[in-house]
Amino acid sequence: MKTRYHWRIAAVAIIIALLSLGTTQPVRALNPESPEVKKMLEKSLKYLETASHPRLGGKCLVGLVFIKHGHGEEHPQIQVAVEACKQAATPDADKIQTPIYDLGIAIIFLCNLDPSKYHEEIQKLLDALDHVQKPHGGWGYAGKETGDTSMTQYGALSAWEAVKVGFVVPRENVEGMTNWIIRTQDPTGGWGYQGKLPENSGSARVKQDRTTLCLTTAALGSSYAAADLLGFIAPPPVKDDPNIPAVLIPVKNELAPAKNEAGDVDPKELKKRQLDGHVWYASHNEKYPTSWAYYYLYALERYESFREYSNGSFSKDPAWYNKAVGYLKQNQAEDGSWASKPDMAVPDTAFGSLFLMRSMKKSIERAVAFGAGRMNGGQRLPENLAGAKLRENRLVNPLTDIDAAGALAIIRNPENPLFLRGVESVSEFAILLKVAKVNGGHSAQEELLNLYETVPTPSRILILRILGQMDELKHTPVLIAALEDENLHVRREAYENLQRLTKRLAPLNPEVLNSAAERAKLVADWTAWYERLAPPRLPAAKLTPTSAAVK
Repeated sequence: MKTRYHWRIAAVAIIIALLSLGTTQPVRALNPESPEVKKMLEKSLKYLETASHPRLGGKCLVGLVFIKHGHGEEHPQIQVAVEACKQAATPDADKIQTPIYDLGIAIIFLCNLDPSKYHEEIQKLLDALDHVQKPHGGWGYAGKETGDTSMTQYGALSAWEAVKVGFVVPRENVEGMTNWIIRTQDPTGGWGYQGKLPENSGSARVKQDRTTLCLTTAALGSSYAAADLLGFIAPPPVKDDPNIPAVLIPVKNELAPAKNEAGDVDPKELKKRQLDGHVWYASHNEKYPTSWAYYYLYALERYESFREYSNGSFSKDPAWYNKAVGYLKQNQAEDGSWASKPDMAVPDTAFGSLFLMRSMKKSIERAVAFGAGRMNGGQRLPENLAGAKLRENRLVNPLTDIDAAGALAIIRNPENPLFLRGVESVSEFAILLKVAKVNGGHSAQEELLNLYETVPTPSRILILRILGQMDELKHTPVLIAALEDENLHVRREAYENLQRLTKRLAPLNPEVLNSAAERAKLVADWTAWYERLAPPRLPAAKLTPTSAAVK
């Protein structure tokens, strides 16, 4: 039986490869850094600079484009989207009437912009999304029992984005969504519009209506987001420091159920449905949808990026990307826009721009680098449950009984039993140390910086993570100096938190962090940026790289 299963996987791979031949041959290899792609993107961004859209989702899509392109909150289109999100999050969560698409895109936008600053709004919108999730696990129109594959993809993606920046999504919500995706697959391997469920979990697949390329791609992307949230996708191996505590390295299947009890997701069944979906996709992807082409491309990049991540490597210039770039080039208007319909120019141009930048690949690489995100559901409960509180659906120990001196003592020693609590409560530690005084009135922030050069690798990583959460420009030089740290994990953390602090988002390139020459360029670039932006009153904080003597 096992041999037959492995033969089946091999056969599927061969079929996909054969069916892809002749339909995705690029004229030349292109990627987001190619001049041809940059020129197209420059035109689309120029169009979006002055574009407007009446809906929350449209505003947030445009704002997301500029975030992914490296702009900060000062950009006018990002400000427009922020104000729309604040307005949408004003009512109580159960009173929010915002459509699913808009809710999901707003959550994604805010998580990419500044999850700390907009924590309250994100949580409110997540609660609203939770409130309207159907009992069967999908999302759909109000007043209808069926789930909608297209809407569910935005529930899946927003949950993934939120978890990866530290929010909590109940495990049962993700399991319900995943099982709905599994149970609404057509017998042919595709997915339809309004999902039809079999009578019970053991029943054969039910024929679905309107099985399309767009909906199948949406479901496949959602299935991978769910698989990652449930711990079914192994993270990239970390080889630099074998002595680093496991808590600071992603663990394969950390959240996977120990056994398939009622309601749990069977990872083998999910993988089987994904393989069948790949075969369906490969045999139907010769032509793009006519009415929703750009919406489809946004889902396609998500699906392919998750698939690459699941397979363990990203392709620099994949054939599917090259094929789509050709399509986008052929259909881009003189003003830089794309439009499948007259009233779709703004969202379609945003979808096309996000595709060109490989926005999902950027999000995945960012999540891998930061190593954040876990759901609740019984995993890793605090060891000391006395006095623990349920906050935002997560059981945590209150920090009110830990003063700044105690927090610094925990950070100093990775062997401290409470060190894990510090790792899991970075934002709380940042808030505490940002304003507290210690040792007769000294700043806790300064004490934290003084610790840096004398503590082990795990503590240095935690300190950098806390500085990133403090969101203070004066810490930029500290993070810049840490790019030259002896340890790759520390350099990676410095890079990630520099992006968080400065809002200069770009995919993590491990080769850059491994090259002394490339790191020197990074240091020079960020130093010049800081000197241009920093007001004269900010001190030029210095921090020398740690020596090899620190283990």
